[in-house]
Amino acid sequence: MKWMLLILLLPLVAADKEREVDGAAARIHRHLGGSEDDHEGDHQAILGSRKAAEEFDDMPIEESKRRLEILARKMDMNEDGFIGSLFANLTIFRLYGSLDESELTNWVERSMVSLDEEEVNERMTEMDTDGDKLVSWEEYVADSFPEQDIKKLDPDDKKLMDEDARYFKAADLNADGKLSKEELSAFLNPENYKHMHKTLVEVTMKEKDLNNDGAIDLKEFLGEMADNSQSEWHKVESDRLVSYST
Repeated sequence: MKWMLLILLLPLVAADKEREVDGAAARIHRHLGGSEDDHEGDHQAILGSRKAAEEFDDMPIEESKRRLEILARKMDMNEDGFIGSLFANLTIFRLYGSLDESELTNWVERSMVSLDEEEVNERMTEMDTDGDKLVSWEEYVADSFPEQDIKKLDPDDKKLMDEDARYFKAADLNADGKLSKEELSAFLNPENYKHMHKTLVEVTMKEKDLNNDGAIDLKEFLGEMADNSQSEWHKVESDRLVSYST
């Protein structure tokens, strides 16, 4: 079980190397700590909606505090008043360290489900050009590689397309060459679906296991950041590898 969890977490390490497009190979790469994208990602994880996070950023300070107080009461499942008392003076990000862990975990899990649903609905609308409520491989390629000759893709794009083709096939449970809404969700978020894990592990091992020994060592796990041993990120990721490999 720990090995599977490690494989599912491996794509996080390569986040900055992937092109920011829609599709499984790019989408499973999440943000690392310390970037502007993380700030937005944290916002979305709490609010449960990308659109809501964007609206929140544009609110006057007093309105944002009012909304946070309402949100705090919803998060305070054990009704001890602990969360709500913090919102008056703390931003949504400074709040994290003081939350009850179980309350925050449960809330973020529900928020991530909402984010995934929002994403799937948006992508279905964007890619389903013929209106049949299904996404074909051709529709996906046309949307994700617009105005490109797929026979002349550069190596990085060719690699991503090949990986996405594998995810598409794994997600297409009825093998009709098209993805329903549920299948599209599995394609975009393979880490959340058990039947996608085999493909996710195979793709990740192929990318990370550079010496082909059937295992992933610390240097392979950290990639280009392996030599930056003084960084906090290096320590956190190193400790995570150890925790999942023991």
